[in-house]
Amino acid sequence: ARFVFKYRIFLRESLPVDDEALIHMLYIQAVSDVINGNYRCVQEDAVALAGIQMQVNFGDHKDATHVPGFLQSKIHQYIPGYLVRPNPPDQWERLIYQEHIQLTGHSKREAEVRYLEHVSKWYLYGATMWKVKLTNAVEMKLPDDLLLAVNCDGIMLLTEDTREQLMQHSFSDIYSWAYRHSAFAFVSGTVSKQKFQFETRSGKEIANTLQAYVNVLMSLYSTRADTNKK
Repeated sequence: ARFVFKYRIFLRESLPVDDEALIHMLYIQAVSDVINGNYRCVQEDAVALAGIQMQVNFGDHKDATHVPGFLQSKIHQYIPGYLVRPNPPDQWERLIYQEHIQLTGHSKREAEVRYLEHVSKWYLYGATMWKVKLTNAVEMKLPDDLLLAVNCDGIMLLTEDTREQLMQHSFSDIYSWAYRHSAFAFVSGTVSKQKFQFETRSGKEIANTLQAYVNVLMSLYSTRADTNKK
């Protein structure tokens, strides 16, 4: 067993490019989320990101080192599993090498920043996700099994297999939330309110994550308001 520390609160602000340690931490977490399928992407994105990974891990492309077969046994470390099967390893390797060659001259940190700039444009970037079962799915006209995601924009409901966004509720629309040992619920809507009820043992964690975002966003709002008064 091992402890894994993750950055949990992501805001839509410029990347902290001068903080080398933080950039590296965010990069490692982003790679994990891409490869594990938390962030879904198409082949073009996956290959571009894999080329950046090569630059981070090995520096500039070297014909004498990066020969056919060098990467083939490691493809699963560079391409998400749900994309790997259609192409043989040697084809993936050629595609990744083509991207890697184009990054010649980029330092490790520049490559990490480039990777983060790419994935930070995705709507799921920075989101924390939990598998949940919607107990009033028929009423809401949604599937029973969902992913509930929380980020700085609020709550998203996603399909479990493809991470397709089915519904989004901004913090300004979320009226309240509550949890029990095996349940979580939230009420959304400023005029006509809807209550979403879920079976999950992660209710406390979901509620704590929502509250953490609210605290940070309110603090930022207060700081900016004070600054504007000066």
